[in-house]
Amino acid sequence: MIKVLHVTECLGGVETYLHLLASHINDENISFHFALPKQCSVSAVADARNFGVSYLPIPRKLDPVNDLKAARRW
Repeated sequence: MIKVLHVTECLGGVETYLHLLASHINDENISFHFALPKQCSVSAVADARNFGVSYLPIPRKLDPVNDLKAARRW
């Protein structure tokens, strides 16, 4: 079983990409989890496919130290 954690924003093209990814992923071999800054339409797709969803405070800019701290809280 491959485990994937996808940490991202829910804006524009990213949201479209996440919809496509969640709709076409082979969930027999892959355990997929989304970490999102807020609830968005991706949440409904993830719930329908039984993928995990966590809501984390994600800063707008890249910040490796705070990103690691947030991932550890998950």
